[in-house]
Amino acid sequence: MVTIERRDFTRIPVDRLASLCLGSSCWSTEVLDLSLKGALVRKPEEWPARIGELCSLVVALDDIGDDIKLHCTLVGTSDGRLHLLVNEMDLDSASRLRRLVELNLGSPELLERNLGKLIDNQLHH
Repeated sequence: MVTIERRDFTRIPVDRLASLCLGSSCWSTEVLDLSLKGALVRKPEEWPARIGELCSLVVALDDIGDDIKLHCTLVGTSDGRLHLLVNEMDLDSASRLRRLVELNLGSPELLERNLGKLIDNQLHH
């Protein structure tokens, strides 16, 4: 059976530690992949959030504080993983995420197409 990919944004595999926060409580997790509009992370033990709840994800890039901070909505769960939709991020995080995606895609054209879709989505929502 052939699976048709319907994603607008290219996912890049990532093996980074992160903090997943719900209100004032945070859990350690591992980011499995990222895109300009979403993230897939391992579900922390005792994670209480339900689909539709808002959370934040802070992805550690290095030891000097260069993090990607994402405000997300939990949109799904599967096999011990959480599917997060990125709602917003600050400018520094957007720049760092763009660079991470750019380095992993290896194609400036694919990056520009992803950025164009992101801008188009923001203008129409």
